[in-house]
Amino acid sequence: MTRRRRWKPLQAGVCVDIVAPASRCSQAELNAGIEVLRSWGLEPRVPIDVFGDAPFTANTEALRWRQLRDALRAEDSAAVWCLRGGYGSAHMVAPMARLARPVRPKPLIGFSDITALLYGVNALWGWDAIHGPVVAQLGTKRVAPQDLRSLRELLFSDTHVLTLGGLRALNSAASACGDKVIEGRVHAGNLASFMSLCGGPLEPQFASRIVVLEDVNERGYQVDRFLFSLWQSGAFKRARAVVFGDFLRGEEADGKSRVNAALEVFAERLACPVFTGLPVGHGRRAPPLTVGAPASIAPAARARFVFEVQR
Repeated sequence: MTRRRRWKPLQAGVCVDIVAPASRCSQAELNAGIEVLRSWGLEPRVPIDVFGDAPFTANTEALRWRQLRDALRAEDSAAVWCLRGGYGSAHMVAPMARLARPVRPKPLIGFSDITALLYGVNALWGWDAIHGPVVAQLGTKRVAPQDLRSLRELLFSDTHVLTLGGLRALNSAASACGDKVIEGRVHAGNLASFMSLCGGPLEPQFASRIVVLEDVNERGYQVDRFLFSLWQSGAFKRARAVVFGDFLRGEEADGKSRVNAALEVFAERLACPVFTGLPVGHGRRAPPLTVGAPASIAPAARARFVFEVQR
């Protein structure tokens, strides 16, 4: 297992690199996000050529990689914040796997398609990463205020504890936990994005981890396909637990969703405990989850998921 390398808490006045390794956002969303970061006392830095003329992504693959690489290696910036998810981060995984580990650990922040990069910096270099709001969300009302406060506290603090309740057991292994507390370091991200890494240079491996998964706009059979592909690849071997967050907007043509049925079928495949009900995903709730940090799942009677980050 890669040794954990934690970054130092941010200080007022430090530079934060903004990158767009996946899709683009509007200029208004970028400007609003920059203003929020400045209000937190940070100095955002955006590449002058962050947006280009590419059909599916914010820019060409070569330029997106150059900007991400330079931000990861920059010794004068304290964090790398992704502009938006969408599509394109998987293109960055192969060159990232060939890149020598940068000297300075720093938080990489984002979610959704950025999952590939969060997994990459943690698996390759041991860096803690943050599954949390992208820059394009910061100046909108799409993220709950308490989650933005929690994110700010995480970035600027030596110690951060996040407790999320409402978990429900989804298989017999979870129901049988009794008073046992489940502990493990965290992997968190988007289900389809994890599946897209299968067969590449950095296939998902969740041994000894508590795995948090979420998704959006995927129908039941697609969720089943993604989970089965990951399971068949061996990704879940020796996982401590799997926790499902939000799976939104996956309705069939008749208006009904079969996503929960897919989650239940998958849960019975696993020997490890599987839970659902974590308020994490593409909805308004976006609490920051620290990829690589220790977490625990309390006994069923309390149904709590606790992250504790210590620098």
